[in-house]
Amino acid sequence: MEYMEWDDTLATHAQQYSDMCIWAHGFPDVNITPFNPVGQNLWNAGPVTESDRPNPAYVVQSWFNERDYYDYSSGTCDDGYDCGHYTQVVWHSSSAVGCGLTFCPTASETEDTNIMLVVCHYGEAGNYAGEKPYTSGTPCTKCASGIGQCYENNCRPCSDPNDASCVCAQVCENCGTLDVTACKCDCFWGYNLADCSARCIDNALCGTALTYSRCNTDASVRQNCPAMCGDCFEYLPQFFACDADTAD
Repeated sequence: MEYMEWDDTLATHAQQYSDMCIWAHGFPDVNITPFNPVGQNLWNAGPVTESDRPNPAYVVQSWFNERDYYDYSSGTCDDGYDCGHYTQVVWHSSSAVGCGLTFCPTASETEDTNIMLVVCHYGEAGNYAGEKPYTSGTPCTKCASGIGQCYENNCRPCSDPNDASCVCAQVCENCGTLDVTACKCDCFWGYNLADCSARCIDNALCGTALTYSRCNTDASVRQNCPAMCGDCFEYLPQFFACDADTAD
């Protein structure tokens, strides 16, 4: 998982939408953020007064509590429940969030009145169809940056090398060798991802339906088209401790 940080452009974007007082998913006409697409979570309470501001931790916790209805092994939610707020909160590649808050005497898409509306926008967006929110396993071994530096079990570069709370958690597979200083794996030819765990091959759609221009805008394209996106490391370590059968 990527370490989550506050982003002012996402907050402004979310505030613009919450001020529209719409109890339904949507976005302002202009995306002022550096993220495309943007993820979204909504919350409301009412009837309330304009001074009844909710505790932000309570709002996020209410979304996270949907975990009780989510089955990770199947990637499904129990019938009659919504788990999309939870999966966006914990989505592995979302690294930025910003929220807005508006008191709405009336709101479209609901008959409720005097509601407090909270809108949070996420970058990059999560909840891709058919994908799980994260990969189960050792934290910080599959960071998108390829650098396995880890802060509180989240991928975040160590700004201070003497900070004991930020460690190198990277593990290299398939003959990959760890550069401890950079906290990165040098992968044996034919493997990729941060931990060298995947064969570096494209799927059948790469170069046709999926194009190079989407490599930096769509995480699923980068994952499924590593060769097309230039992520196949053609590097053979001069010395490596790996059984020949393992390298096959």
